[in-house]
Amino acid sequence: MKTEKESNDKLIKMATTGAPLDPDKAIAQAKKNLEVMKDGYVKNMSTELSIVEKLIEAYLNETHDTAKIHRELNTRLHELKATADTFGYTLITDIAGSLGCVFSLASPSYRIPEKILRVHLDSFKIVQKKTIVGAGGEAERDLIEKLINMTDAFIEKTKNNSTIIKNS
Repeated sequence: MKTEKESNDKLIKMATTGAPLDPDKAIAQAKKNLEVMKDGYVKNMSTELSIVEKLIEAYLNETHDTAKIHRELNTRLHELKATADTFGYTLITDIAGSLGCVFSLASPSYRIPEKILRVHLDSFKIVQKKTIVGAGGEAERDLIEKLINMTDAFIEKTKNNSTIIKNS
């Protein structure tokens, strides 16, 4: 019976052009590659958050088709929620999930209250500015709890109100 190391060595050898690969070098290279990917994601996330901010400002100022902006924000927030946690940005995932819930629930013709949008937007900015990775500290967890409470209050308010809720 082969040991785990022998099996891993065989897999590594098979995955290459046949030359044996030093596992320590392979792990070091993989870590380096992940850092490059994370750096790329941080730049992309920064761009995405800027776009979300501009879309929210346009939504609030009614300078464009708000129904179209509503749909675009819903899509971008869903994408942020889906990707941020992969690279350790749990708070971005939570904020995007909270605000995305509001946009997913509300009809595009309903005007989402400015306070909800501003608090979420400010939260994105704080996390981005401080480059908070993971779940953050106590203050950050309190922030997320407040966002969730605000979102829950919005959901409670909108129950059975056909002018607010999307028709499924």
